[in-house]
Order: sequence, then structure tokens, then C-alpha cells
Amino acid sequence: MATFSFFSSGPGDARGRRSKGCLTCRKRKVKCDERRPTCERCEKGYHHCLGYDQPLIFVNKGVGVAPPPQGPRNRKLSPDTGSSGSASDSETSFAIITRPSSSVGYVKPMLKLDGFKDDIVISHLITKLAAVGHQFSKGTDAPTLAGVLTASNGKSVAYIAGLSLAEAFFGRIHRVQGMLDHSAALYGRALRSLREDLVLLDRGAGLSRAYVNLWSTIFLGMYEMVSNCGSSNWLEHSRGVSALTHALGPHAFQNPSANTILSFNRSYMAIGHIAQRKRCFLGEPEWQTIPWALQETERPIGSKIIDVLCEIPGLMAERDMLAGRAAKVNDVEAAMEALQDRVLDAIRRLGEYRWQWEAAYPRASREKLVNMATSVSLDEHGRPLFDTVLDFDDMERAIDVVYFNTIRLMLYGLSDDTGLSELLMASSGGGCLYQGPSSNALLLPGQGTNVSNALEICRTVDYFMQHSRDSQGTLVLLFPLRVAYGHLRRVPLVSPWIRRILVDLSTSKGFQIGEHILNMGMQTTDSP
Repeated sequence: MATFSFFSSGPGDARGRRSKGCLTCRKRKVKCDERRPTCERCEKGYHHCLGYDQPLIFVNKGVGVAPPPQGPRNRKLSPDTGSSGSASDSETSFAIITRPSSSVGYVKPMLKLDGFKDDIVISHLITKLAAVGHQFSKGTDAPTLAGVLTASNGKSVAYIAGLSLAEAFFGRIHRVQGMLDHSAALYGRALRSLREDLVLLDRGAGLSRAYVNLWSTIFLGMYEMVSNCGSSNWLEHSRGVSALTHALGPHAFQNPSANTILSFNRSYMAIGHIAQRKRCFLGEPEWQTIPWALQETERPIGSKIIDVLCEIPGLMAERDMLAGRAAKVNDVEAAMEALQDRVLDAIRRLGEYRWQWEAAYPRASREKLVNMATSVSLDEHGRPLFDTVLDFDDMERAIDVVYFNTIRLMLYGLSDDTGLSELLMASSGGGCLYQGPSSNALLLPGQGTNVSNALEICRTVDYFMQHSRDSQGTLVLLFPLRVAYGHLRRVPLVSPWIRRILVDLSTSKGFQIGEHILNMGMQTTDSP
């Protein structure tokens, strides 16, 4: 099986130069004003300016292929029929280089892939995030992620925003600086256009435009998580996603395509509210029932678990109010008792959902020994941190378990903050008595402590990072590991390991926010 790598041609390229103009003007054979990062001529003519990227060469590293030769000769590879390349330093080009078994050295490139760059990076993004689905569902204007990123939507704000994310994601994983620079230009263009679209939305634009603007905001928020241009920029976009979602109302998300958009972003919006410690509208009853009211199949248990996550910001906000404004509350004791009841109710319902999960997915998880050759669950001396790690039947079940433990940990913190004893909280296991042994190698409601729940999150890291959908796994792990870290600060070896893992997630999986998430001041009811 052939693999592919990318080489960027630098300023020392020996090829002749035809123009310093942008790629779009060169393809259109018109004079470019050479404004950067995108030219004014393209902008005024409503053309998609491809910018001034460094060339990229797509090289097949199949069995028996020698390393690419060094020096200027390597840079002469081109899809032209001539002996030297014709692409300029500013052109982005892809070439597949093959080597027949009967020949010695490299042969000329056979296929030029310049025109497929967008398709390549978008396909990479969708594949790694497993964000696929039907483009539209009957009776709705709500496109899925894959639907928004089709070439037919190439002039839309959402497509440009998605392309900026796709290029940043691809460029960071493969360390292609030119692509990262171009993604930043696309981001700026999409942000400006989105602001204009939101003005139109305020003037009564249609539902279809509202859904597309929602996707645009989602893409821009994910771009910030990839590039981490500012530690709080992702939070600004989270606020934008929340505002647009709330403005649409719960009935707008009943169709399967629209419901997918909501499900895709509920945890993102809830985490944004947790970071701000402000009540989230997603915790209100109508937002936990109406969007699923027309579905013929039973709602997934994992979705119900996220319901509890969406309620936590409100519990945190109420706790802060009682702590900071006690003198202005007529009956602080009664208000605290009401808050305690809400916390216990959240614990009870979370326990019920976990028992339902146990019954619905027997033997969905198992323990396995640490594989020293592939595991990332090793200390700085290369020794296993855990006796065993956790394996799962599929990604969805692993996500369910990680979020259950994360929410459980935050409820531990809230129970301490509101004066509930750990014993009382442990007794609220969803109304069921433990009658083990469990068919899954997992803690059940009422079992374990905050430390053991946090360690269970850590024992899923191998599964997420070695899965084919590892980038989706990275997005899932970032917040749970942040919460787990707050409860494992005093556990030797494990807390520094979490720091290393978050840095590794940022460098190898494309989300640079991992390097800084422990220092963002996200108050997530950490253990002292």
C-alpha cells in the first residue's frame, strides 16, 4: 500500500518564473495587482483568490521507492512534458511521482493535482472527523457538514470558512507552512463575509441562510481550536454558535439534518457556557425534548447524557450567585437546599442513563494489557502508567463513557461546593442497586471516587488516539482530560503525563489548543 508525503519547494527553486501574481489571476491569464494575502482584482470580481502558496508536491512512497533526491534537481519535478518545471514559486501544485519496478530513479510526474487541492484537504477533514452524511433531508434547508463543503457551494461563506479549517487542519498535521498561511487568509475573508451575512439575517433572511451561517460559525470556531490564534477566540465563536442556535429555536432542529447540526455542537456550546459559568439554554426542558419529538427511533442514551452536561453551567452559575451575593438573597439556606436538590436530581438522572447504557450495550468495553510498542499510556521512563487500558466496540460507546465520567466529576465538584457529602452523592446511583459483576469493565453509578473516575478517562486515551477517527477522538478528549487533570493533580506520574498527552494531541492530531487548554482558566469545578 502506497503512502504519501508532502514536500514544499522553497525560494531557491531553479525553475523560471512567469509571474508573481496570485494563482487565480494566472489561471485566468489576467494581470494581478499582487495585493496580499488575497488580491484586490479577485475580490472585486468575486473570484476565489487562491493566494500565493508555496508549491506542494505529492510523492508516492510505495515499496521500493528511493528517497527523493536533494537539491535543485528535485524541485524540477513538474507535470509538464518539458525537462524543467513551469510552475512558479508562488503556485500550489501537487504531483504524483511513481517509480516502475523495472526502472532506476524517478520518472516524470503523471498527474497534476493543482485543481484537486481543495477536494483533498476537505476530504481529509471529513474523513478524520467522520463527519459524513446526506447532504440534505427532505423538507429542510439544513445542510450537513459534507453537504456544505461540496464544490457546488464554493462561493458560499460556509464553504470558505470550511476550507480555511480544512487547510489549517491539513497544514498543521503535515507541517505545510504555506497552507497554514493561506488558511489564515481564508479565515479573515470568511469572518468578514459572515459579519455581512449576519446583518442580512437580522433583516429577515431565510431559514436556509441561517443554517449556513451556523455552519460558518462552527467552522471558524474549529479553526481557532486548530490554529489557537488566541486562547479565548474559540470561546467567542462558541458564543456565536449558541446565539444563532438559540435564535432559530428548538423546533428548527426537528428534521434529521438540522438535528445533526444540533447534536454535533451541543457539547461544544455547553463547554463554552461552562468556561463562562453562565446558564445554558440547552439545559431548558424544551431544548431537551422538542428537537427529538418527531423522531421515529428512540433517542440515543449518549444524547441524554449530554442533557446533564448542558444543565451543569446553570448549576455552576447558581452556586456562584449564592456564594457571591449571599447578602442579597432573602433566604440563603432555602436557596442552597433547592440547589442541592437540583444537583442530586442531576446525579440521579445521570445514574439512570448509565444503567440504561449498561443494559443496552453489554460487553461493549473490555480491559486489555498495555501494548508497549504502540501505547501512549507510558510514563517518561517508558513504563506503563496503568495495569490495563480500555477498549471499546466502537467510537460512540467510548464517547458515552468518557462524557459520563466527565459529568460525574463535575457533579462531584458541585456536591462539594454545595455542602453535599460524598457518601450522600454516592448513594444517588440512579435508583438501582449494584448487582454485579458488570459485563463491561467500567465503574458503575455509585462506584469509585473522583480519582478513579478521572483515571477511567485516562485509560481511554490509547483507544481514542489509535482509532482511525483519531481526530474526532482528540476533540472528544480535550475537555475530559482538562477536567480529569483537576482531580489528579496530586497523583504522581499521571498529572505530568496528561500535560504531555495534551501537547501530543496538538502536534500529531492537528488541534493546537491542546497545548494551552490547562492554562485557559476554565473553572470546571476542579478538585482542590
